[in-house]
Amino acid sequence: MISTATSIGLDGINLDFEKLGMDGGEAFGQFLKELSVECRKNGIGLSVDDYMPNEGNKHYHLDVQGKVADYVILMGYDEHWHGSKNCYIYGQ
Repeated sequence: MISTATSIGLDGINLDFEKLGMDGGEAFGQFLKELSVECRKNGIGLSVDDYMPNEGNKHYHLDVQGKVADYVILMGYDEHWHGSKNCYIYGQ
């Protein structure tokens, strides 16, 4: 990633790892730590997208992400769909 980012002149790398299994949390944190070091060495920003914090995603270790990434972006958009019990269709 670093060599590609530097060769095409990117300002940064944004990671969006969704549905990470509980057993992958520690490895993901270590990956971010190591990637952040290489990003800093090369003047490349690092951002990470995350679900809103809840009991089911504690293994993403937002505390670690906050220390090693330049930005932690919370995906706060509505995740409802037609047919969802929380979905309101205008006019119905």
